[in-house]
Amino acid sequence: MRSSIHIKANAKLNLGLRVLGVRPDGFHDLHTHLQAISLSDELRFERVNGGLRVEAPGLNIPAQENLVQRAMALFQARAGFTGGVRCALTKRIPVGAGLGGGSSDAAATLRALNALFEKNLSPQTLVDWGAELGSDVPFFLHGGLACARGRGERMAPLPPAYDGHHFVVVVPPIHCATSEVYGAWDELEPRGGDVACARMGFHNDLEPAALRRYPELARYAELVRQAPTPVKGLSGSGSAWYAGFPHRDQALAYQRSLQRLPLQLQIFFAQSMKLRSEPSEC
Repeated sequence: MRSSIHIKANAKLNLGLRVLGVRPDGFHDLHTHLQAISLSDELRFERVNGGLRVEAPGLNIPAQENLVQRAMALFQARAGFTGGVRCALTKRIPVGAGLGGGSSDAAATLRALNALFEKNLSPQTLVDWGAELGSDVPFFLHGGLACARGRGERMAPLPPAYDGHHFVVVVPPIHCATSEVYGAWDELEPRGGDVACARMGFHNDLEPAALRRYPELARYAELVRQAPTPVKGLSGSGSAWYAGFPHRDQALAYQRSLQRLPLQLQIFFAQSMKLRSEPSEC
């Protein structure tokens, strides 16, 4: 039986997002396309004598809000295992940027513990459990490109339209709170409406709300709007913007142009991902 396991947790981009209205439960109905990219966190799980511990230097999130901690507790309660688990989490996906790092870490945790304790749970079981942790978690149990609806939990895989694409991800020094962006969307009193998957485009209904709540985002929005590609937009509720290119040299040229600017921002170079990475022994 394995004593430790290592896994990567990939980020995602929202390649278009429509808000269709407010649900009876107070959440918002969404229609979005999700694309996994190579930017990733790394997690190492190790069997220990007892307890569930997450060690993540520099990440100040209370245990009850840490999705890795919650995923470990859920897995232990449902699948059961003896002893405990220690997780060493290396964060590379910025927090509060709309890139899904927390949800991806939770999905990676379920998959890693399934392998570490040799439970052989079905992918659908993990998806069902993941949906209890967060709306994006089921997507990260599959990866690739998918259409998501509802709160994001109703997911259908899409043909890999962006295989081989290279993405420049621009993250301003602004932490966007999802609840505040949706609150701003509510204040704008938009009219929701359905749109076919094929006509999604890269429009994000949350962009005006994010700019209303965080007006300092505007200068970074303009940088991406000027990118020489039609594949560009805001990911989720922000603050990350992306520009996608079919050729690596195009993406690198755009990245270099941003690096020359006297602005404080993080710039990541990433590729589209077809499949999730598999857990490996340490």
